[in-house]
Amino acid sequence: MATTSDCPVCDTALEHFDSGTVMHQYAAEYLRCPGCGLVATRETPWLAEAYSTAIHTADKGLLRRARWETPDDDVSHDRPDGEPGPEDVVLADEACTAVRAAVAALSRRRREFVHALFYRPDANYVTVAVELSMPVGSIGPTRGRVLQSLRCTLEPAGYRGSEPGGRPEPVGAPPGLVA
Repeated sequence: MATTSDCPVCDTALEHFDSGTVMHQYAAEYLRCPGCGLVATRETPWLAEAYSTAIHTADKGLLRRARWETPDDDVSHDRPDGEPGPEDVVLADEACTAVRAAVAALSRRRREFVHALFYRPDANYVTVAVELSMPVGSIGPTRGRVLQSLRCTLEPAGYRGSEPGGRPEPVGAPPGLVA
């Protein structure tokens, strides 16, 4: 095996260990020190890109999993009964933002349907049917298709509604959007 440089820890010659791809695009040659076991790379063209954000986009699952840590201490005694804590407020805001983005990605007709049915306080099937010029009998099936479309957009991002182990529905959002 050819040696390529010296170990920065113990000055032993590094040897080729393996090759791989970093961040799905950069070829990397891994070197290992037979003296101390250090594994290193010579060139790191991906480094600036990897540190351009706090956590690289490839690590989104890490953020999603980290959100659901359970605190060791019960800190709810510092809040009045029924008020959400700061983490609950942030998570609810993130969920609302995700729902708004999913609704914005719908077709114009489906967005109109969502706003007519879920965001109007006086909304019922009759008023929605009149407003959108559609038969009352098609409101329910259309609602089901629109909600399924929203679920397909939101579930891959970790929004599953309020079933056990799922994410809470957004506070202030129409019920059933993320169910």
